[in-house]
Amino acid sequence: MPYALASRAYRHESNVVRVRNVAFGGTELVVKAGPCAVEPPT
Repeated sequence: MPYALASRAYRHESNVVRVRNVAFGGTELVVKAGPCAVEPPT
């Protein structure tokens, strides 16, 4: 299974990845957005 490291079937505890001052995977909702690779440049 390619997603075994992130799957709850294999790992029951939560993972938290910190990027600068933002924690992904914690108790708070994080929304990340940016330019889409398939949009043409304007």
